[in-house]
Amino acid sequence: AARGGAPGDGGGPASVFVSLVSTMVRLKVACLQLNPVHGDSESSMASAELALASLSRKDGVHVLLLPEMAFSGYCFTDQADVSRVAEPSDGPTTRWCAKQAKRLGCTVLCGYPRVMANDASKKKGASQKNENENEPQMFNALAAVGPDGETITTYHKSFLYCVDKTWASEGGGFVSVNIPVGAHEEDQPGLRRTTADEPTSDTNVGAETETEKLTRRHQKKKNSTHPRHARRLHGHKPQGFRRALG
Repeated sequence: AARGGAPGDGGGPASVFVSLVSTMVRLKVACLQLNPVHGDSESSMASAELALASLSRKDGVHVLLLPEMAFSGYCFTDQADVSRVAEPSDGPTTRWCAKQAKRLGCTVLCGYPRVMANDASKKKGASQKNENENEPQMFNALAAVGPDGETITTYHKSFLYCVDKTWASEGGGFVSVNIPVGAHEEDQPGLRRTTADEPTSDTNVGAETETEKLTRRHQKKKNSTHPRHARRLHGHKPQGFRRALG
């Protein structure tokens, strides 16, 4: 921890307390890109599960990321077309994510076509696509499910592509959430999480982060000059050049 302020001020208004995290966690992200069976989410989920069979909790993955509309396929002509694969927030895709999240001890992010009642959509502040209030709302959604299998949040795509506009309503905007990290601490003895208000050892204050180390090394490499070039810069001709001149 570090304290600032004028010496002897007794911790007055000018004093501040800085708490630093002692350990940088290297985030390990697994990405699963698959070729879904269009309109057959169940078959697509089975293929995804087979592809992930070799991945286990011991691999220490923090985030498992799948694309938008991962299991349903992407392009649909209208709401009637997408309705055969649209799901509620507790539908098959979210349950699949919960199963994998608990199995791997990670956060799972996966896109799917979400259906919601109009009254629920209005509460979310989303734009209304349907003039008929009795018709459900459809969204190009992404579920974020934590390591405990609970849904952290569901995001509705805001900037719709042309093929989304045939059936999806626009979401209410970007969201920002905290993703749990550190579920594999028992497998990584050197990893320890600290909270924002947890004091750390004085020896860690001002410690160079990995990003700063990489930046410093890159700058050092950029500024370094080959010895032959250095002699030229200082007015010296390389020995081979002098011999060529005789």
